[in-house]
Amino acid sequence: AVYSEEHLRGICATCETLRLPIIADEVYEDVAFDATRPFLPIAQFSGRVPVMSVSALSKRWLAPGWRLGWLVMHDYDHILSTAGVHMAINNLCQVS
Repeated sequence: AVYSEEHLRGICATCETLRLPIIADEVYEDVAFDATRPFLPIAQFSGRVPVMSVSALSKRWLAPGWRLGWLVMHDYDHILSTAGVHMAINNLCQVS
């Protein structure tokens, strides 16, 4: 679904109040069928709320079967870094 700016701002406000990070599955960001409702990334409205945006090659560039993705962290106040999230994800992603 493509959410409105108002809806995304509401989610961010709630997460800020509850001190919750956001994990945004934005794999289909380039697949919007209504030109009047463009995709808006939630990190655009998050302010100080930490956001982890997940995307992938298979959907974005129509490469079915490819298992290549990425995680982008928007961590304005370094909350995720301080909690060790960056290091933990880096350790999980090591290729040996």
